[in-house]
Amino acid sequence: MKITARLSLCTLLLFPALLLAQEDALELTRCQQKYVDGLERYHGESYRRANTLFDDVIRNCAADIERRDSLYLMAGHTKFALGNYREASIEYEEVLARFSQSPLREEALFKLGLALYYEAPIVERDIAILRRAQQRFNRFVATYPNSPYADSAQTYLDSIYEKFVEKAMNNAHFYTIIDRYNSAVVYYEDILKSFPETKRINEVTDSLARSLIYGQRYAEAEVYIERLQATSYDEKKVQALKEMLEKKRE
Repeated sequence: MKITARLSLCTLLLFPALLLAQEDALELTRCQQKYVDGLERYHGESYRRANTLFDDVIRNCAADIERRDSLYLMAGHTKFALGNYREASIEYEEVLARFSQSPLREEALFKLGLALYYEAPIVERDIAILRRAQQRFNRFVATYPNSPYADSAQTYLDSIYEKFVEKAMNNAHFYTIIDRYNSAVVYYEDILKSFPETKRINEVTDSLARSLIYGQRYAEAEVYIERLQATSYDEKKVQALKEMLEKKRE
């Protein structure tokens, strides 16, 4: 009887701890299930529901998920799919900051560059974000030159390069509008120096020649017109520049 009583007493004392252990196990199961449900929702393109599930897991029980790097990566993918690029970039940064040995770093770094790129749709306003995107893509190409994403990363780098040219062209054009042609010339010459590989090289040269003509710097304008003539630039546009130069010289 005494032994039985002691066992019963021990059971009563241990019972709360057992309950807590069971509750913890149940909560762990719930947490893992939310993560799995989030994956299923994501692949089923139910991005809003997936986003809610991933955020809940990250907020309440991320430590219980065995592959936390995958959790943060998928949270980033979900936000990216919803067009929440700034929030997506935060999740990708988490993968890179928290998991130095993760095999998912390659994908996270590429998608981080992509999220920053799409976060900056207006070049006039978002040049700093574009520079961050450029830095991430440059880092990606240098770190993972053989990645299946490498060609895409280079394509985005080329696009960013042209966006920087667009920004500089807009600045130069502003000065032509207010008849400050010498200031415009400075911008156009800087574009030729800083972005020699731009696809808009002939367009920039044309604009530079025009600004020089309007600024009465005819000899310099003639040099750039001759450069254009030596390229495949539209002959009619070259001829128009020549006629403009001759008319202004009269």
